[in-house]
Amino acid sequence: MADLNTLNESEAENRMAREGFVVTETSFNYLFACILASMATGLPEEFFTGLPLREVLKLKNAVNDADFSVKGGAKALRQAAIRLSAVTRTGVDFYLKLPVRDFIELNSEVAEEWHRIKH
Repeated sequence: MADLNTLNESEAENRMAREGFVVTETSFNYLFACILASMATGLPEEFFTGLPLREVLKLKNAVNDADFSVKGGAKALRQAAIRLSAVTRTGVDFYLKLPVRDFIELNSEVAEEWHRIKH
């Protein structure tokens, strides 16, 4: 999971939308967790959707680990990437291609520094 990036989260949300699922908060959605797990492992989604519910619950919790997820999902990550891009004068694609955990850490560090400088 740690090697997935913001584009992967966005792709998972888009796949769900194409299939007719409208989800406002992905952290509670089992299918979203299964799609991301499939992307991370290369195993088919059906492998994860066919797991017993207690195992899918563990999977959902792993996907929503505080080190991996951001409230607001891929949209919030994209918005953060745009803000970081503007502040650092770096292309937004650089941030979107970072593994999510690295991106979140970098975003937090920049936010802390920005707050320190402004206050």
